Amino acid sequence: MIGREARVPRPVVFVCLGQVEGRLVSAQITEQSSALAEVAFFDQFQIKPETIYGPFRPKKVKLVSAPQALRFTDQVRKAEYQGWLVNASYLAYPKDHAFLLFVRRLDGKKQVAPKGTTIVPIKELKLT
Repeated sequence: MIGREARVPRPVVFVCLGQVEGRLVSAQITEQSSALAEVAFFDQFQIKPETIYGPFRPKKVKLVSAPQALRFTDQVRKAEYQGWLVNASYLAYPKDHAFLLFVRRLDGKKQVAPKGTTIVPIKELKLT
């Protein structure tokens, strides 16, 4: 589906610091615990880390896909999509899809509108 992403848990990251021959060495290590991060740092540099920071969960990075050619039709409809009132601009390409502009939440909650380009199949919209 265009505009949808699968949910994947974010990794747990630790930052380990140590000294090798008077030189500061740091590594960002993805492990489940600080003990496992310490072992991984030792395997990589053959020294125990002096300091371990974390755990951290890095921000999600959105994959930027290649730009796609969008061709709009003249048809624009108001619709409901996942609790939002949207203006759906129908597309000629990709066929049977709509480009969404978020207007407001239907339940009155104060929530920031989704960012980025949202293109969904028309069948996922509830037309009003």
